[in-house]
Amino acid sequence: MNRGNVLLLSAVPGVGKTTFGLNFLEEGLKEEQPGIAMVTDFSPEDLISMASAFRYDWEKHVESGLLKVVDCYSHMLGEEGTSQYFVENPENLTRVGRTLREAQDPDSSGRMLLDSASTLLLLSTDVTGVKFLSSISARLKRGGFDSLFILEGGVHDSIVAQRLRYLLDGVLEKMAEVMYQSGFDSGYDFSTAIASMSELSGGQILDEYLRVASVRGWGRFTVVKADLEIGEFIIQMQSSIVEEFAPGSGKVCHIWRGIFAGIVQTALESLDKTGTLESEETRCMADGDPYCEIRVKIDY
Repeated sequence: MNRGNVLLLSAVPGVGKTTFGLNFLEEGLKEEQPGIAMVTDFSPEDLISMASAFRYDWEKHVESGLLKVVDCYSHMLGEEGTSQYFVENPENLTRVGRTLREAQDPDSSGRMLLDSASTLLLLSTDVTGVKFLSSISARLKRGGFDSLFILEGGVHDSIVAQRLRYLLDGVLEKMAEVMYQSGFDSGYDFSTAIASMSELSGGQILDEYLRVASVRGWGRFTVVKADLEIGEFIIQMQSSIVEEFAPGSGKVCHIWRGIFAGIVQTALESLDKTGTLESEETRCMADGDPYCEIRVKIDY
């Protein structure tokens, strides 16, 4: 993405938009680029917790000031936010804009995540909300901030979505590819850290990752096959967010395809092996199946 672009990421709930957004910010923070996260659907503490699940140390970045969190969520719970950039009334978009301006360093470029633009639109009229997003988009561009606005698919009418498409620099349409890559990066980074800390290798890495994922409530997992010699892994999932999708939604576990491919890549590297990976979702609860199933094949 070129410096100063503002992109719109729009998709139905549950496919991994927030995960992609976390990865987007982390890539900048790793390069010491200032980051801004404007949160409307969860608290700053939740943001830090979600980031830590992928072993992103954002608490450190918040303390140092490299990452600034604009809190548009706590007020809606009737709570006083702990962030320095707490917005007392997010329905007042002028106040939201002023707080964002305070968080944005005029002398530094960086990255900004808005999760989600949908909430700000729903708290205002469509016209006012779109004008506000256009205004902060222009300010972020002038400041050289690469920005990602997340929009919930199916929530807004087509006119609002088209206006945003016109005003912003682009739309991430190919969600399957976007989510797969985001999942791969997260799965690879997390499993690599697990392997290093616990001195694991090969299939042990997958087992430990799934144990941690189960404890954290990400789903119930069954390893049907895990064979590095012939190069095939089959993992089944239940009790994940995909169960909330109406049957017939199609296969939607793109991020998990990427996660499992990333874990297998780590397993290969732990044994000094190389190969080309192919990850596909063969079954999905959103497609009417009793469970989701991911198959990862290795071409040695």
